[in-house]
Amino acid sequence: NIQRFILPQKKSYSLLPLSKIYSGRGLVEKPPTHWKTGKWSDDKTSPSSKLGGNFDKSNELLDRLRYTVKNYINKDTISEKRREKKENAFNENYESNLKLSEAELKKKVDDLYFFVTIKDMHDIWYHIYDRRRCVYIEMMKKIWDKCVEFAEKKNISKKILIKTWWSAYSDFMVELQKFDADSLSNFIDLFKGKSCTRYKFIELLNKNKSDWKEITEKMKNKWKKQLHTKLKHHAK
Repeated sequence: NIQRFILPQKKSYSLLPLSKIYSGRGLVEKPPTHWKTGKWSDDKTSPSSKLGGNFDKSNELLDRLRYTVKNYINKDTISEKRREKKENAFNENYESNLKLSEAELKKKVDDLYFFVTIKDMHDIWYHIYDRRRCVYIEMMKKIWDKCVEFAEKKNISKKILIKTWWSAYSDFMVELQKFDADSLSNFIDLFKGKSCTRYKFIELLNKNKSDWKEITEKMKNKWKKQLHTKLKHHAK
């Protein structure tokens, strides 16, 4: 008998609107800083995922990027010891969220039966998706690092750097929101039938992998050039 797939009662798989996927002021045009005090409005910028808390690794990486920017703004007022303590805490949390290794995930996919269970679909998709999200966020971090390097070399002020970066960050997050929503919608579509074959599930994983590569390259090429051009106008 073919197993009938029934969604678990404890978890909601309904597609949430974009406003529910990320909370806070993650998409506003102005940077979350007060330039008179130099303080970062940390409590209102957290792009917390509402997708069941499954993207622990990539959300932690995104928090790390935000902390790096915040730390750069306030590095003259925050003690070295305090900065080191916070960075160590991030490193510990980040490592603890590596729930499954790449080898374990590959084995899980290879061991799938002809019909895939709801539990296996959920666990595998979210873990793989989380890692691909990390690649996107790491791309953002590398661009930020390049901006800092260029700004310090050309004596560009922090205020100009952050305002310039914020235009890119907002766009990065808008595209990530849209991509998350579309990807989740495609994943939910597999639940509409009474079953999901291994072939269809792996087809979804491969398509998502290709889409991630495309959006990551597109956003990298777009903002790497634009940010360099904008900062170049302020070079001394």
